[in-house]
Amino acid sequence: MSLQEKKMFLGSLSLIFVSLLFLAGVYVFAHRVELPAVGGDDTEALIGTPRLINPLYASTNDADEDLASLIYSGLLKWDPTQGYINDLADSMTVSNDQLSYTLRINPNAKFSDGEPVQARDVVFTYSALQDSDYRSPLSADFRDIKIEQADDQTVLFTLKNPDPSFSHKLTIGILPNNLWSDILAQNVPLASLNLQPIGSGPYAFQEFTKDKKGSIRTYTLKRNTHYYGTEPKIEKFIFKFYPDEQSATQALTNKNVEAVGYVAFEHRATIENNHGVNLLYSSIPRGTALYFNTQNALLKNTAVRLAIAQAIDKNKLVSQVLSSHASVMNGPIFNGTSAFDPTFAGIAFDPSAAASGLDTAGFQKPVGATLRQISNKPVAKKKGTDTPAQPGVDVSFTLTTISSDEFVHVAQEIKDELSLLGIGITIKTVDADNLMTDVVATQDYELLLTANYGATNPDPYFFWHSSQIGKGGFNISHYQNADADKLLEKARSAKTQADEDILSRQFQSLLVKEVPAVFLYQSTYAFAEPKKIHLNLPPSLRVPSDRFANVEDWYIKTKQTLK
Repeated sequence: MSLQEKKMFLGSLSLIFVSLLFLAGVYVFAHRVELPAVGGDDTEALIGTPRLINPLYASTNDADEDLASLIYSGLLKWDPTQGYINDLADSMTVSNDQLSYTLRINPNAKFSDGEPVQARDVVFTYSALQDSDYRSPLSADFRDIKIEQADDQTVLFTLKNPDPSFSHKLTIGILPNNLWSDILAQNVPLASLNLQPIGSGPYAFQEFTKDKKGSIRTYTLKRNTHYYGTEPKIEKFIFKFYPDEQSATQALTNKNVEAVGYVAFEHRATIENNHGVNLLYSSIPRGTALYFNTQNALLKNTAVRLAIAQAIDKNKLVSQVLSSHASVMNGPIFNGTSAFDPTFAGIAFDPSAAASGLDTAGFQKPVGATLRQISNKPVAKKKGTDTPAQPGVDVSFTLTTISSDEFVHVAQEIKDELSLLGIGITIKTVDADNLMTDVVATQDYELLLTANYGATNPDPYFFWHSSQIGKGGFNISHYQNADADKLLEKARSAKTQADEDILSRQFQSLLVKEVPAVFLYQSTYAFAEPKKIHLNLPPSLRVPSDRFANVEDWYIKTKQTLK
């Protein structure tokens, strides 16, 4: 070839080569995807201090429960979208009479020390829960349950009565029998394994540090390399412990931590302004209500209670006071439970009807007065609506609540709305730690604004059955109704969840009609995670530690590959 032809040939080759590179680049760019990769740490602030990171005891301490949820796994686990699904168990068979549960353990399941999880470990854990010598706060939930080992991988639970909530009881973290069985029951709370645990969850204990006073300051978990489930991606979780929400929030502001496990109402604005974190909200079964002490002469009158309920604008409470980080409640059944009925309307906001009802019942506002008074005129008497024979007495009450920003703001809004109705309110606050001893136990309240926590089994029996009135009970409104008692009793002995749900809805309709309380709103749980973490926010939680329910899907690092 001539020199000119050679130049043309080489030029053509170069053009083809460049074109191929370009096409390859276009293909790679069009087909590359980023996938989660292993790596990265998260440093999180928790309130309190760990003491017993052990499924037998962890439920009484949020810090313990958070750590235990990462270290241990149960036969079943709760999934934010699917409900209760298999975990250590790879199959579960339930008898037709709902009394026998046969579960087979995943043959690949291992503890973090590499030992296999077997039926003997399950039998030991549940036997310890039942044994009073272990002093587990959960022991009452496991009475009347028989557990047997069928073979090395199979366990059989036998119930005396059907229990629609039994699936939850199968989520208890399993302890390794070979490490715990030689420790005397009374010595178990003192064992070092409570702070250096061996479990079968996605994360394993690595180390902890203490301050000069012996309090644990940091606690580090690492990926459990023996985990049988989806491989967790975040390499380590480093937890730091603080005495209260304010100090935890300050630690985040000062960059001593990257995340906060719980953000209280009064600190949410501060964290929302922190550009390094996402403030996340999930619904949780914590319901706030205004309870009436029906032993009070005025509050015995149904017309007064109904008028108060009609005068409170719950939508305004949620949207303005709580910045829409809550949902309106119309009854005692929590959204997120199978019994919840979204069509149940409860008592509607109707201040005109409230005023008219009080006028009719003999509670009228004299000309020029700001408060209603008991009328001098005789009023027709009905059971439950009798007007106390004290003409001229103002209609006013003391509203007792917890001394936190959330409850004080809600109480003030209720006070303002009831003042428009001519009902006087004096707000009294108490420390949360003293609520039970100083207020509930002594019955020292007229109106009580507080929350109840349904947790994993929001059984209304404890709050509304007549047997729960008085010392040690939670029926703080002194509500008594024989029909309501029967519905609650039948619901507890229902054979199926569907039957229990029907009875619970019937009870709700009866209860709300009699107005022993005004159900206001269901809370959201707020926590902060750094923006570097990719996670799917659980729409609802049963307990605070459920924010880690899908922790295997969390990731910080990514890798690129072709699809």
